[in-house]
Amino acid sequence: MIRKTLCVVGLLVAGFGVAGCGNPVDQVVKNEATRGELMTKIAADSALAGEVMQKLLSAPETQSMVLDQVLQNGETAQSLMLKLAQDQTRIDAIINVAVQDPAMKDHLVTLFRGMQMAQPR
Repeated sequence: MIRKTLCVVGLLVAGFGVAGCGNPVDQVVKNEATRGELMTKIAADSALAGEVMQKLLSAPETQSMVLDQVLQNGETAQSLMLKLAQDQTRIDAIINVAVQDPAMKDHLVTLFRGMQMAQPR
């Protein structure tokens, strides 16, 4: 009982201390050290990291930013391409999207013809 009371009192004191300092989340985000610690904790918890990714991917602006970051990181982009290349349905979808652009379609046809010519008969 005493332990529970001390916990409640501690939380109240902490709450009153933070109340005068603005939004505690804003305080964490503005402080580089606590922000870094928060990101480290999120990265270490796969469930929490998944929630953050879902949140980032749910808005067009942040989705675009995430995709740009993934593709700008060579190792991550290569991992993504390998994962896509292992799934025939995804490859089919990528090709279907690519051939919608006439220039890309011509490029793909040239690549496929080159692969056919390179095969031994």
